[in-house]
Parts: sequence; C-alpha cells; structure tokens
Amino acid sequence: MTDIHIIDDLKTHIVSDLPDPNVAIEPDTNLFDSKIVDSLKILGLVVFVEERYGLSLNADDLTEENFQSLGALATLIRRKQEDV
Repeated sequence: MTDIHIIDDLKTHIVSDLPDPNVAIEPDTNLFDSKIVDSLKILGLVVFVEERYGLSLNADDLTEENFQSLGALATLIRRKQEDV
C-alpha cells in the first residue's frame, strides 16, 4: 500500500467522524492546529491504525510529530510495516 493510499484511508476514517464531512484535509494539514483531532480522537485513531494495518504502536510512536498530519502518520505506518 502506498503512502497516497494510506493517506486516503486515514482521511476517510477521520472525516467520517467530523460534523462537516467536506472539511479540506491535505497530507500536510496540521491536524492539531486545525482542530481536526484532539486527544480523544487520537486514541480512536491509534485503535484504527492498529486494527486496520495490523500494527502495534508503542509509547515511543505516540508523539505529536507522528500524528501531526496525514503524511506524518502515513510515514509512521510505513515504517512500522517495514519493521514487522
């Protein structure tokens, strides 16, 4: 799965949980600054990533940098997939 496919998958998941499904989210949109995600939504996103991609995220993976944007999260997912 390419980064573009991962980003599209993540975007679909995040947007499905927003009041406005037409919100524009680009791969480099800061999800925190734009208030698209908060601490509670991050927990749901962690569960989604672990279940969807069969990964186990550890405490070192749960950084603001890794969840800052769809692109950063896709990079984390690809890195974890390569480690498996």
